[in-house]
Formats: sequence, C-alpha cells, structure tokens
Amino acid sequence: MKKVLILGGSFNPIHKSHLGIAKMIYERLNECGATLDEVWLMPAAQNPHNSIYDMADYQHRFAMCQIQSQGLK
Repeated sequence: MKKVLILGGSFNPIHKSHLGIAKMIYERLNECGATLDEVWLMPAAQNPHNSIYDMADYQHRFAMCQIQSQGLK
C-alpha cells in the first residue's frame, strides 16, 4: 500500500511556501520512519475566508499545482 501525504489548500495561487511546507512535512515524516511514497497537492474547491469570486477557477489552480510540482523530489 502506498503512503501518501495529502496537502490541501486553496493554492490561489500556489507558491514556494506551499511547496516548502510539503517538503518539510515529507522530510520530517521520513526522519521519524514514516517513509512516504508520494505527496499530493489538493486544491480546495473554496476558501472559507474568501469569496468564490476572488478565486481562480479550480481547473486553473489544479493546473498551477501540477506545473509548480513538476520535478520535485
């Protein structure tokens, strides 16, 4: 069974700090012996603190997550 870290957020837009958080959690869990196979970024459909009209479309935020996470190890 794969062990997957799922990091959720509005990612409106995704930025280096989001990726840094994912990397830090991944590394810390591996140090504790909880070896992970994958990290998934899951854009939220809506941010509870912002109007849906202030957010990029879900498809665009999903695509930004894919682009920004390419080549991460």
